[in-house]
Formats: sequence, C-alpha cells, structure tokens
Amino acid sequence: MQVIWTNDLDSDAYKAILDLRISVFVKELGSDMALEVEGESACEHVGIFKDGKILCAGRITPQKKKCLFQRIAIRRDVRCMGYGRLLIREMERCCVTKGIRRIDICASESALGFYLKLGYTPYGEPFMRGDKPHHMVEKNI
Repeated sequence: MQVIWTNDLDSDAYKAILDLRISVFVKELGSDMALEVEGESACEHVGIFKDGKILCAGRITPQKKKCLFQRIAIRRDVRCMGYGRLLIREMERCCVTKGIRRIDICASESALGFYLKLGYTPYGEPFMRGDKPHHMVEKNI
C-alpha cells in the first residue's frame, strides 16, 4: 500500500484522486462538478493506492488553527474494508506533524456514523449541501 500526498494539480496522483472523487461524488451521488474543483490549489491532497490503483482519497484545507478535511472518497468496491479509517488516520497524522490539533469535517448524514466511530463529535445544526443533509463534526487531536 502506498500513501501519496500532493499539491501538484498536474501530477498523476492528483489526477487519480480527482477521478475517484468525480466517480464517487459526481457520478454516484449526483454532486455538482464545481464542488470537486473548488479551492483545489489551496489544499493538500492524499490518496491511498494499492498495486497502482487508488482506493481512497481526501483533501485537507488549512485554516487558522485547524484543518478542514474535505471530499473524503472511498472506491465503492473497497468500502467497509478499513481503508476509510486508514485514510482519516493518515490525514490526522499529517495535521499533528504540522502542530494542528483541531480538525473539522463537513460530513454527509450518511457518513456521520463513520466519523462518530473515529471519535469525531457533531456540532451546530444540520444543514443542506446541495440536496443532501450534512453535519459539521470536530475532533481535537
């Protein structure tokens, strides 16, 4: 297994990460393509690969004293196999190495249970993003 971090939007790794996100968010869930590329250059992108194929991906948007995890995508055929947990732990590790101790995630309602199991706590009121309910969750690490 290989973890690849990039902020090079021309790299092969980024192209694979974006392709996975389009597959999950745009094709599977019907999200707006504009959300997939909004703010890309300000983010750090990560993908977990096995045998050269991407399994899951996400991005970190740095904010003042915290990070926002966004666009967490797991390939459909490898869901519920621990790769999502591995991805989040890798992203948390990255934040710790940068001295960041708080993480926020905009979680779709369908993914809320996943984040709760990883120690994240909901805050604020649920809201709609596109046509899907979401919750903000946070964790101090």
